[in-house]
Amino acid sequence: MSSIGNRIRDDNQRSNEQQVSDHESPRETADDRVELTLVRVGIHGQVGRFASPNDSGFRRRSRVLCKTSRGLEVGQVLSSQVATPGQADGMILREMGPDDELLWGHLQALASEANQDCQEWLHNRGCDAVLLEVEPLMDGRTLYFHFLN
Repeated sequence: MSSIGNRIRDDNQRSNEQQVSDHESPRETADDRVELTLVRVGIHGQVGRFASPNDSGFRRRSRVLCKTSRGLEVGQVLSSQVATPGQADGMILREMGPDDELLWGHLQALASEANQDCQEWLHNRGCDAVLLEVEPLMDGRTLYFHFLN
């Protein structure tokens, strides 16, 4: 498990040191459009345009590790490299490997546990807030609590 944590820490450190614009820029087309990969990220399925290293072609539906404004997130490729106007919403770091999938499973289990603990905490205090979901990020440190109210 420590090698997985080190790998994620290394990815997080590299992505914090280099912004998306510092990476090899996406290939530009003749009409000022750039080639980006459409990826669905986050528990609510936000779709973003992501730059990928070295014009890597990712298969549709493949799971990838992305650097977004929120941190390291798991994403699903919707379409590989489309020419689109505008800036990238983040960077695809790599396709998810077996170690990433193992870590992701552990993080989801911890998020489920955090959800139960938070539900109990809200109930014990008579709070009216409704917890919808708890969303982990791949950095192993960040949980987003999504509430209704």
